Amino acid sequence: MDIVSPLIGMVHSLCISAAARLSYVVNVDQRIDSLSTALNELKDKRDDLKRKVERAEVEGLTCTSQVKGWLQRVEDIEAESVRYCRVCVKHCVVN
Repeated sequence: MDIVSPLIGMVHSLCISAAARLSYVVNVDQRIDSLSTALNELKDKRDDLKRKVERAEVEGLTCTSQVKGWLQRVEDIEAESVRYCRVCVKHCVVN
């Protein structure tokens, strides 16, 4: 009887771990959709800011380093998100 309890605990732990991994794979489509939605919203904000910067530059103003940095980070996030989605679609396809 002393051996049964540790075995049950180990099996239980393995089942929890497997369920968590399965949940991740099953929810990949939902995660990609959420990422795409958030990325589209971010790109819309980026485009709005770029238009404001362009208008300001026409008026003779200059873009701050903070704005330039934010725009660069958005570009980096966009590229990383695209790579992530490609990898997920390639490796996480559930039939």
